[in-house]
Amino acid sequence: MKDQIMNINNSEVNCPFYPCHDKTKGGKFIITNEKSIWDCFNCNYIHKQIIVDKIFKLIQLMENDFIKLK
Repeated sequence: MKDQIMNINNSEVNCPFYPCHDKTKGGKFIITNEKSIWDCFNCNYIHKQIIVDKIFKLIQLMENDFIKLK
């Protein structure tokens, strides 16, 4: 069973870019006494349709390249 990455709210992170450490996308570091944690609660980058379309296209291209290698 693979480890799940948890965010500051102790919920599972499903973003393929986590932790991106890119504050321009809405994320930020939360500093605690024990450590700093990347909080992406306000990030909407991966949820924009244009980004989803680009990622999907890249996945298709990678899949096609993989098939060609077989």
